[in-house]
Amino acid sequence: MVEESEFHQGKYPCALIPKAIKAGVKFALGVDPCHGFLWKEAKYTVESGIPEMEVLLAVTKNGAELCGIEDRVGTLEADKLGGVISVKGNPLDDIKCLRNVGLIMKGGKRYDQLLERGSGFCRPINE
Repeated sequence: MVEESEFHQGKYPCALIPKAIKAGVKFALGVDPCHGFLWKEAKYTVESGIPEMEVLLAVTKNGAELCGIEDRVGTLEADKLGGVISVKGNPLDDIKCLRNVGLIMKGGKRYDQLLERGSGFCRPINE
C-alpha cells in the first residue's frame, strides 16, 4: 500500500496518469483482493487531476475492456455478470463517497455480511 505522503511527494505512479490519458492511454484501477481500499485509489486519482467520471469508468468499464472480458462484465446490461453498490452521496461530486458503501448486490443477492465484517484480507469497507 502506498502511503499518502508518498503520493503527495510525486512518488506514486498515479501522478503520471493525467499525462498518459492526454496521450490516449486507457487506464483501469483495482486493488484486488482489497476492494475496501478502492475508494482511496479513486481519491488519489481524482487528486492527480482526472475527472470523477473517468475514474468511475476506470473502476468498471475500462478494467473489463483492458482484461478482454467486457462481453461479461464492466457495465450493467442484460446477460452480464456484475455487482452493484450503493453509496451515500454522488461520486461525480465527491469521489470519496465511494468509502460509504450502503449496499452490495451481485446476481440479485445482497451481501450485507461484507459491510459488517469486511472480506478477505482487508478491513471492512466502511473503515
